[in-house]
Amino acid sequence: MKSTLLAAVLCVATVCSVSVQAQTDTTYTYQSELNESGNAADGLYNMEFKLFYALAGGSQVGSTVTIAAQAVSDGVFSSQLNFGAQDFGNTAHWLEIVVDGTTLSPRQAITATPYSIQTRGLFVDGNYTVGIGTSMPLAEFHVVSDDLSLGLDAIWGEHRSIFTGYGVRGTSETP
Repeated sequence: MKSTLLAAVLCVATVCSVSVQAQTDTTYTYQSELNESGNAADGLYNMEFKLFYALAGGSQVGSTVTIAAQAVSDGVFSSQLNFGAQDFGNTAHWLEIVVDGTTLSPRQAITATPYSIQTRGLFVDGNYTVGIGTSMPLAEFHVVSDDLSLGLDAIWGEHRSIFTGYGVRGTSETP
């Protein structure tokens, strides 16, 4: 173990999936820089990653991701993290990192990437239940519209074709 570990996490880059359709799980890449005693770290380190809703204190979100023998070269490392389906839409999250038993401080803010910004308001849980405007879908596809100022419809369908079709169509077995 490295008992003199004084580390600073200097840069955070989270890389999310390119599209919701291509995403098969909730894994994302976390890249950062690790220093030991003021120098760029090199070697293998045991790391734990924990997700929180608060910069300090608070309850842990999801389970701990443990990576034994994480390779660090010239201070740089890259880890695959998966905390499960979390609502990253409107709630701030912070990442706590433990390296060889030492908790680094402060926690690092999880921030958006260009691809993930476009999915604001879209939530897909572990069962592929989709919520737009809600992180707690009550149906396979659940849309919530809270925009009272514009008076917009929650769902609008439009069919543009020379063939027969519908903008929105549905059936119900309930009489």
